[in-house]
Amino acid sequence: MTSAFLERLANRVVAAVEEGTGLVLTAFGPASLSEAVGEAFAVPVIGTYLAPAFATREFPLPGVPGADDLGPDGNVAAGRALLARAGTLQEGVLTRLRTRLGLPAAVGPVQGGRSRPVFHGFSPRVVPRPADWPSEVR
Repeated sequence: MTSAFLERLANRVVAAVEEGTGLVLTAFGPASLSEAVGEAFAVPVIGTYLAPAFATREFPLPGVPGADDLGPDGNVAAGRALLARAGTLQEGVLTRLRTRLGLPAAVGPVQGGRSRPVFHGFSPRVVPRPADWPSEVR
């Protein structure tokens, strides 16, 4: 079911860009698909995430099972593992999309958190910006 949903989503992003979209704003989930379309059509992609989506030493990411705080090394390791698992859900769809668009295979593990720049839709008063996030992430 997830694969069918992601296939439809990828097709919609391709159609929007083919119709003349000059910028793709992407949520965390379809970020890898959106980035592939942006790469193929030379259209910028900006992540617009509503929850933290970059592993950090400062806290565990939302979705890490049973984790209040695993300590700096545990937080970042659990966050990276969560992102890697999320990426595996898209691997087949992303591979087919990149082939369809004439792009080379994706390099490295698929992780939906790679869009640059990324703007998080929450206040730093709610979640202070971690010091170890890339500068493009706000």
